[in-house]
Amino acid sequence: MDKLIEVSLLRIVKAAELELPFGPRAKMATSVWLGKF
Repeated sequence: MDKLIEVSLLRIVKAAELELPFGPRAKMATSVWLGKF
């Protein structure tokens, strides 16, 4: 389950980065992903 969440978060981060490197969604997704570690 954790692995699935991690993979989907990575996808969100990558999609947000493609859209807008420093957009609010990218920042939020990155902080959530980094918060796991």
